[in-house]
Amino acid sequence: NEKFVPIELPNGDTKVELFTRIKRFLPQSGEKWSESQKVRGNMVFGVAPKLKEAYSLVCKLRAIFRNKKLTKEKLHACYKEVSASRLPEITSAMKTLKSVIWPPLMFCTLKSCQYWQFFNVRLA
Repeated sequence: NEKFVPIELPNGDTKVELFTRIKRFLPQSGEKWSESQKVRGNMVFGVAPKLKEAYSLVCKLRAIFRNKKLTKEKLHACYKEVSASRLPEITSAMKTLKSVIWPPLMFCTLKSCQYWQFFNVRLA
């Protein structure tokens, strides 16, 4: 019976400590991270490459919705990229968004449809 000693990363954290520390700043945009948070983020992305892929896709989707003029071309390009990722959680979220957002985009022209104007105001 040997005592378990977890593997330490270069900054002295274990994987569990690293994942515990990133949970507060990971939902934020990478532009808002401090230098130490960027170092930790890069370490986590090195340990968990799927997390990096998911984070980058979510940031791209966030940027699309942050823009006041949502277009079907931008949404479709993002949908294609997400579909190619094979991450089931992100793909499922994008399918849900597509089922909610896509019908008004296909039905309306962005300037004439009252429903779309209401939806755009709700996003803002």
